[in-house]
Amino acid sequence: MSSPGKKPFYRSKRFWISLLALVGIVAAVHRPVLSESAAFAAEVLCARHGIEFRADSVSSGLFDPLVMEGVSLRVLEREGDCRSTLEIESLAVEWQSFGGLFLDPARLVRSVWMKRLHLLTDLRRGDGGETPTLAWRPVALLAGMISPAGVWPAKLDIENSMIEFSGETSRLVLEGVGLSLRDREQGSFAANTLVIHSPRYQRVLGPLAAKTAWDGTGLSLAGLEVLP
Repeated sequence: MSSPGKKPFYRSKRFWISLLALVGIVAAVHRPVLSESAAFAAEVLCARHGIEFRADSVSSGLFDPLVMEGVSLRVLEREGDCRSTLEIESLAVEWQSFGGLFLDPARLVRSVWMKRLHLLTDLRRGDGGETPTLAWRPVALLAGMISPAGVWPAKLDIENSMIEFSGETSRLVLEGVGLSLRDREQGSFAANTLVIHSPRYQRVLGPLAAKTAWDGTGLSLAGLEVLP
């Protein structure tokens, strides 16, 4: 019990000065701590699955999106001769708000935005005559990063990107890809060109455009058009 005439500690100037100092320290160090933790977690997760993770910069905060620049995912050499890679110039992950968590506690990520994504999937067959599972590992790990607990974000936007599939003697390349997905709402897909390379067939199609339907688990395209 406080002595007569002495203020409780929580009413003293010392308490408030200490509290403000603690808040200041947390505000000063939480961004670099969370940023380094996010980069380390991504590197460890990818390494456990035979993928090398690199990023030029990683930034995160308690109430700020996770932003990565110069992201690269590629199969480690020790895993075999697989050229599958995934590079992203800019990636932003916006976390769910407190109100959103109350309405949908399983969805931790509200939206994801990516710019200049370049996905190369190496579909060459291995010694067993089948495409190795490693071929899909970079894009699978990216999907896992942006959909914690297996729940996809409500919004997903990809801008000015390239998607390439490469086999033994053929290649299929989508250039200038734009994709906008909204949970249970109509979205859009577009690509400047679809380039097909094979020993006996060369074709360039595009631009391409389509409407998308997405419910967080399945994606469908409707009314795919080859524009003049």
